[in-house]
Amino acid sequence: MFDFLDEAPNNKNNNNLYIIRNKHRNIIFISPMTFNNNIFNEGNIEAFYDNLYDQNHERFEILKELIDLDEPKANKYYFTQNALLPVSCHLMTFLSNRSRCYLEHYYLIEDIDPLTGLPTRSTLKLNFEDQIHDNNKFALMFIDFDNFEAYNQTIGYIKADFILQRVAQLMKSHFTPNEVYRYGGDEFIILLKEEKDFSRIIKEFKEQIQKIQMLTDFDFSYGVAHFPNNGIKLPDLVSYASEKMKSQKNKKK
Repeated sequence: MFDFLDEAPNNKNNNNLYIIRNKHRNIIFISPMTFNNNIFNEGNIEAFYDNLYDQNHERFEILKELIDLDEPKANKYYFTQNALLPVSCHLMTFLSNRSRCYLEHYYLIEDIDPLTGLPTRSTLKLNFEDQIHDNNKFALMFIDFDNFEAYNQTIGYIKADFILQRVAQLMKSHFTPNEVYRYGGDEFIILLKEEKDFSRIIKEFKEQIQKIQMLTDFDFSYGVAHFPNNGIKLPDLVSYASEKMKSQKNKKK
């Protein structure tokens, strides 16, 4: 009866939330789940529902979804309490003591780069769409480390990975509350929600990095694209900022 549950990947962080409703669609069971420092249980399950919406930014209304549900149904939603993550939602009915019951299964998909601990392109895309929907003006910064392959060759991949981790964490703390994403390799993207003096911010960030032993000569290049002046789609803004970054990198040669 519950074959679809086998599709959810095994996850030590317990990203699965199960809810059972009776024939009156009242909740009779919740499997408590800790996720992103939130504990979801009977006391705050409404907070979970309030933060679920689909790609069209339509809020999830479980009672409407359950009406006349005769066969398993699967949907994907966004979860926006302390993070913007995809949620795989499965709904189905079953009989218990000849009484109809409803099962809700939510699998929260964590988008975290295992090396740096930063979110990746999936969350970047969702956050970008969220900014567009809210009609916010923002900037996208593309950062690429200069000659990082030299560290791999001189100190080895393990120590180079440690440098990548250290710089990524510095980037995360320095640019807070703006979100930092690992785009790939030694490339990072930052969604800057407020207009600021980018040159000053970058200068201060480089000074922080160069205080670290072994990184006194560390450098990176960056480019900035503004929404909507430089594009209205994510790939267009990434391309524009990337070209600005490459231009800056070439001037250093």
